[in-house]
Amino acid sequence: MKWEEKLFGHIENTADDYIDIKDFLIGKVISPDPLEIDAGGLPLYENNLHINPSVLENTRGFSQLTGTIGDSSQTITNGSITFTSEINEGDYVVLRVLNDTTYFLLCKITGV
Repeated sequence: MKWEEKLFGHIENTADDYIDIKDFLIGKVISPDPLEIDAGGLPLYENNLHINPSVLENTRGFSQLTGTIGDSSQTITNGSITFTSEINEGDYVVLRVLNDTTYFLLCKITGV
């Protein structure tokens, strides 16, 4: 065995001992309000989840926004926009296990 192969083998074994990479799960939205997600038979609720705020209804502020309506350009300053929730009943979401009782909801996905 070449020294390079031994070195790479040692690095892989060391990484396996020290790096704990959690798996991602795909969950299905059972109800958007109140939020309930089925994670492979395990029901998850808002108290079990850290949620990416952009997937739920949220309001974001802006200092300047320029838009076009027809041929006219309009600029608004110091305002806010409310975005509707991205998730609906039957949608699929990506989850990451944080510990035995807590999950992180990253985003909505399609094509499942």
